[in-house]
Amino acid sequence: MPELGSRGISYDKGCYIGQEVVAKVKYLGHVNRRFVGLTILGSELPELKSPIRKGGRDVGYITTTLFSPGLNQPIALGFVSRTAYAPGSEVEVGNMSAVIVDLPFVKKA
Repeated sequence: MPELGSRGISYDKGCYIGQEVVAKVKYLGHVNRRFVGLTILGSELPELKSPIRKGGRDVGYITTTLFSPGLNQPIALGFVSRTAYAPGSEVEVGNMSAVIVDLPFVKKA
């Protein structure tokens, strides 16, 4: 799935179903959405499939939510349109504010 970025796919692996589509995306174009992490400002978890909004318009949706003990705050995963993707961008999820972050959430030291 090219939306996951370079960590989510191997371009060196042998033949597999869908290889042609993946190669076309890499060499001829781009994906229309991106898999991202979000830090949720507040203490509530957003509902699954909640819309992600930026500038008053829907730009994606939530796929996973949980409370991160390591970050001591709610976090989420979701897909956003490539036009809305930028680490550090503020977005709305339901009635909550959130920030798009690079994955993984916690970097190894």
